[in-house]
Amino acid sequence: MPISLLEAMSFGRRCLASDIPENADLCGEHATYFRHGSSDDLAEKLRECIVPDPAFDSAAQTEWVRRHYDWDAVTEDTLALYEKAMGEKRGPFAALRQARKRRSGSA
Repeated sequence: MPISLLEAMSFGRRCLASDIPENADLCGEHATYFRHGSSDDLAEKLRECIVPDPAFDSAAQTEWVRRHYDWDAVTEDTLALYEKAMGEKRGPFAALRQARKRRSGSA
């Protein structure tokens, strides 16, 4: 997952990305895409992106990222994947989960 794209989107920044499936899956309609491997298309799309776009809604983009990429959920999914890969039933990350809960005040 291209984390730098998510970070930029979470701050309401317009993003320019190559049209590889990973970027399209991540950004959906919230990015401008250039054809992978085409420096001419990259240059054209870059020129388009540096001009202010009154239709661009940074607040809506930020909210979309917040709803679709909740870091607590991503962390939990990652820990569960590691535990599954290691064949753990109880989970070696129980202490980490408890510490996260204490920090967030939900324990």
